[in-house]
Amino acid sequence: MAKKPTIDTPSKAYLNMLSDLELVTTLMGGTEAMREAGQKYLPREPKESVAAYRNRLSRSVLYNAFADTVQKLVGKPFSKPVNLLEDTPEQIKEWSKDIDLCGSNVTTFCREIFEYGLTDGLVHLLVDHPRNDGEKTLADEQSLKTRPYIVPVRAADLIGWRSELINGVRTLTQVRFRENSTETDGEWGEKCVQRIRVLYPDRFELYELQKKEWVIVDQGLISLGRIPLVTFYTGKTGYMEAKPPLLDLAHLNVLHWQSSSDQEHILHFIRFPLLHGAGFSQDQKDIEIGPNRMIMSEDPQSKLTFVEHTGAAVDSGRQSIRDLEEKMDAMGGQLLMQRSGDSTATAASLDTAKSHSALQDMVRRLENAMQQAFMLMALWSKLPAEAVGGVNINEDFGLSLISGKDEDTLLKSRLSGELSRESYLTELKRRNVLRNELDIEEEIDRIETEGRTDPPSNNSSATA
Repeated sequence: MAKKPTIDTPSKAYLNMLSDLELVTTLMGGTEAMREAGQKYLPREPKESVAAYRNRLSRSVLYNAFADTVQKLVGKPFSKPVNLLEDTPEQIKEWSKDIDLCGSNVTTFCREIFEYGLTDGLVHLLVDHPRNDGEKTLADEQSLKTRPYIVPVRAADLIGWRSELINGVRTLTQVRFRENSTETDGEWGEKCVQRIRVLYPDRFELYELQKKEWVIVDQGLISLGRIPLVTFYTGKTGYMEAKPPLLDLAHLNVLHWQSSSDQEHILHFIRFPLLHGAGFSQDQKDIEIGPNRMIMSEDPQSKLTFVEHTGAAVDSGRQSIRDLEEKMDAMGGQLLMQRSGDSTATAASLDTAKSHSALQDMVRRLENAMQQAFMLMALWSKLPAEAVGGVNINEDFGLSLISGKDEDTLLKSRLSGELSRESYLTELKRRNVLRNELDIEEEIDRIETEGRTDPPSNNSSATA
């Protein structure tokens, strides 16, 4: 008989995403998380003892190309602070200094959301508001310092949802997400409390796991008439569903984890040559090896020799690992790393444009999600919803150095007079050759000042 669904029963769509979410979350956790996962990502070999497997697992160290790529990609749009649009209400500008009521300003918060989205494929923004007892005006809320704030909800925590077509628009009618926390237990102890919050368009319910039973511990009304949840997608596959955009890189990283574990395992054993003995009697099978030891045998033909590995398998394994690292660089680091080889300039430009346009599209989606979140904040506090403003996130990272050809082309254009000094410096700055905080106008003034004080130079590149 099938088990009756309960409040913590995940939806089928959630279960379809779960395996991918567990993979990317474990990789982001690094070596310790991969070791904790054990046989899930590092299978135990047939006839390998538990002790031998644990030793092999403890020697395995993750080359975390996945997490490194995520951090570098996130760093691109957030190399500059997030700006609020001019039509953003002053009230929301003030709230944006601590947008989650946990001390995060809008730049820090958007970077966190972007990282979650890039890792998981989607992340939800819950626009919440402290409970009000009775009707309150905006002035009352300001005097009581109660105001709306945004809470990130990871994809792995939102375990179920329902939706309907209302006036031709797909609309959420129910969502369930976990709210686990660690709380004090007595004077010195701690305990993990498991809760699930259920949101409906007109109300909420909070359940807590007590003695293996889910008990409702809180409930209330939602005055907005809608579920205040916004979803930011980076790998959308359906409504409230997505795949991590770097999932293929994650699978390659797991393969690298397994291959490097094999490599370390074989190195561990071939460093200790195997001693082979011939012509010794059975009672001499336990022979002490080491300094100040003599090994004797009555058989003149007896001998001891060392059996050593040729090292061919080690070289093959090393090359295989290098090939995997190159594939991971090509798949996840096209925006950031110089590509080896002698690819044509056209191919390099096409690859870069395609990659950057995908990342820039994610930035625009985040801007749109934040605008929707601002609108919900305005509705919570009865602010005019006609102009709620939004955020402006840096998208000027569309050009990255694939090779040195870009620099050469720019320099030749500058020296031939086809490119102004300001444009030349601007393009170098866009390609991260120059530091982000460099003020180009001030730099041009310095160059002109040096030109008036220094003796003229015959080197044309000196005035580039």
